[in-house]
Amino acid sequence: MENKVIENMMTRASVRKFTDQAVEEEKIEAMLRAAMTAPTAVNSQPWHFVVVTDQDKLEQISQYNAPLSIVVCGDRNHFVQMGPEWWITDCSMASDNILLAANSMNLGGIWTALYPLKQYMDRAGTVLGLPDHLIPLNLINIGYPAENPKPKNKWNEDKITYIR
Repeated sequence: MENKVIENMMTRASVRKFTDQAVEEEKIEAMLRAAMTAPTAVNSQPWHFVVVTDQDKLEQISQYNAPLSIVVCGDRNHFVQMGPEWWITDCSMASDNILLAANSMNLGGIWTALYPLKQYMDRAGTVLGLPDHLIPLNLINIGYPAENPKPKNKWNEDKITYIR
């Protein structure tokens, strides 16, 4: 079966080494637009995206040499009444959309957890000057790949139950 969306998903791999080439503004906006198409509980859209291209800040928050990091945050001002934990799911889906959008534009990316590791969350918050209502969930390092990692085959029929 030939399907561009599925092919994009199947070819995405975590990239840890990047060239120095800056990511174009239109590609950054395309990734952010893709992020905001993610499903969200009761359309709460509890996300906020911090786009970091400042090299000094990048060196302080990331272990990778990417020219761009998008820090995906939960915005306490948009948490739903069903419970505060819904933001994690919503922001995680938005994060995946960023990674898939990057891959579709021949960019590489790697997701790095911040939440719930307090020391990482605090460091990102301090370095980036985040207000208290923003909770950093993860940072996604993005750039033009300086390596070509192969996607991992994670298919495992033992992790599937069919109820027919």
